[in-house]
Amino acid sequence: MRRFQSLLITLLLATAPLLAAAGEQQFGDYIVHYNAFPSDFLSPAMARTYGITRSRHRAVLNISVMKTQKIGPPKPVDAQVEARAVNVYQQVKPLALRRIEEPGAYYHIAEFPVRDQETVNFEITVHVDGRTLGPIKFQQQFFIR
Repeated sequence: MRRFQSLLITLLLATAPLLAAAGEQQFGDYIVHYNAFPSDFLSPAMARTYGITRSRHRAVLNISVMKTQKIGPPKPVDAQVEARAVNVYQQVKPLALRRIEEPGAYYHIAEFPVRDQETVNFEITVHVDGRTLGPIKFQQQFFIR
């Protein structure tokens, strides 16, 4: 878990200008973290570990949910996540979200194809503890290097 979190934090810091879509939104006690990035930003070993295809023409959507605590840092929670992605031409991007569970962490990731300078609009809905959180909407433009 720590290795994956460290990678994501490093990735976010190193590529902050390119990852304008990285963000979080709070709904009461719950915080939904999300980001979208080109899959070739991951190291080959990390991609292999999580079954992600590295390619300039593929991107990854990553979502995690945390619950704030009265004392201590937010705690990861398991949730049901739905996501939809559509480009500016109203072409739907196929998103098959996969749940990744590690000791003390839950992630929902999906890979999808992208073209150079393509802008993708995302809509995320999270279901946790009988509540529906969302929708969360954000946009990301991808550049093929």
